[in-house]
Amino acid sequence: MAHNSRSGAILIMVIGLSMMLLTLAIAFLVRMRSDVDDVRLSEQQAQARIMLHAGMMYLQEGSRLGWTSIKVGTTVTQDLGQAFGWTDIRDGSLGPKGARPKGANPGPAGILAPTWWDCSPAYQPYPRDSDLPLAHLRHWPFPGSVMRGQMPVWKRTPYAITRRFNANPLVPPVAYSDPAFDTAWAAPSTQTNWSKSIFYDTPGFPLRFASAYDTTQGALGMLNPQPVADTWNDYARGQLSSGYPDYRPQSQAKAWFRVYRELLADHDNNGDPWYDRVALYDPSNHPSAAGGGLANWNVFIITCGAGGTRGYRFWDLPATDERRAYEPVTAKESGLFFDQSTFEAIARAEYRMWFRVEWTGCEPGTPQGEILGLGENRGWQDQNRPYTDSNGNTTYPNSRWGDLSFTDKLGCMASELPAVQGGGFKWIQRLYQEPAYTASGKSAW
Repeated sequence: MAHNSRSGAILIMVIGLSMMLLTLAIAFLVRMRSDVDDVRLSEQQAQARIMLHAGMMYLQEGSRLGWTSIKVGTTVTQDLGQAFGWTDIRDGSLGPKGARPKGANPGPAGILAPTWWDCSPAYQPYPRDSDLPLAHLRHWPFPGSVMRGQMPVWKRTPYAITRRFNANPLVPPVAYSDPAFDTAWAAPSTQTNWSKSIFYDTPGFPLRFASAYDTTQGALGMLNPQPVADTWNDYARGQLSSGYPDYRPQSQAKAWFRVYRELLADHDNNGDPWYDRVALYDPSNHPSAAGGGLANWNVFIITCGAGGTRGYRFWDLPATDERRAYEPVTAKESGLFFDQSTFEAIARAEYRMWFRVEWTGCEPGTPQGEILGLGENRGWQDQNRPYTDSNGNTTYPNSRWGDLSFTDKLGCMASELPAVQGGGFKWIQRLYQEPAYTASGKSAW
């Protein structure tokens, strides 16, 4: 009888100790899960902040680039070069628009309509919101429209370059359009086109041209900078898979940004939307070709997201819904999500931030290098001529960045590197809640 009692007591003690260990293990796992959630939130916040920078850089680049080619079918018939800002810095009209064509009239009369205004009503240089196309017909960069930027990482980006340095770059002997230019420049020594063989490996070629290659830096040919890809087409296209960009799998569905271009009514200080509390445009003094006030098409809202929706806002919309201006292709139409409940679950798990910014055509940075009195606008000097620094030291074409003194390096950085050619931003405002595009509070972005 005493033996059975002792066995029962031992069993109770073992069960009690097991339950204590189980409780501790559960508490430990719960704490680990909490820590993982905290780390995940911190990671999402960091990703969203990075997307703010990505969106702002897009606006800077987009103020000048990508809008001015005129196409008929698939053929570019005219390229007017760079554009001149979201609000055109030449005449204050709605942009971005390209340069005047050769032989065009001087002044505003010679400035063409933007090529992206491709629907009714006809383009007006100084449109009111009522002069814009219907909401479901608008597309980026119309005021009142949205662009979406996914941010996966390419396996090899277009125009990827190496860190190799060619001390004496040469002009290729054939044009970019020449078929020979698309022959691999890292080819065997038997090749006799413009690649390294013609200057480095060809018997009887003047040896003085061998200096075109900095063997200590691993340069392969006459180009500077040195391309990663072996041919011009691969260099310009980036790495593709079945004709589409080839991204690193682990970088997909991680972070994205959306940019909404505000209507004039979004910043006229009438309290609608709720953040419209400062007059950035005066409706009573609207500009025109004959003069008047100034319009402001430079205000944007950047939604910064970290999560798997890839920036899609709506699961589905009717074809003529006014919200088509904010999402021409919906999540359902993209074919990337299994069903609506899956998409909405992914959206609930995302982290989002909203910022208003105002672009300006004023160029930040110091193009003349007058920072701290150190800049002398030397920058990366012409590699074909020597120059003398402020200490009387002469550097020559084959010199390296490391040959400059610390003061001269600061001067070079001040004179060349900080200058931004795509304008800047007057202010950045973080919105404490999700914006709404009407007084009724329907969310657009």
